[in-house]
Amino acid sequence: SGDVAMGRWVHVYALKTMENEMDIMVGTALVDMYAKCGRVNAAYRVFEHMPRRNVVAWNAMLSGLAMHGRGKVVWIYFLVWWKMPTQTN
Repeated sequence: SGDVAMGRWVHVYALKTMENEMDIMVGTALVDMYAKCGRVNAAYRVFEHMPRRNVVAWNAMLSGLAMHGRGKVVWIYFLVWWKMPTQTN
């Protein structure tokens, strides 16, 4: 759809202008956008490539996975987050 195409354009633009060091806010917005458009694998790839993640980024990823019936993966990701020495703010 047009929304996904626009989101991909923003994603490519962000990668070009941020020299692959994606800002947390931009990365989180992309994770949220891809998940809401049903592109959970794309959301996962963006999330995994984010150099830093805060609680909002984790929430976007967990919500996107849950929205599309991936409860087992949500549980695994939650445990990974919970066991981090310092949970993200």
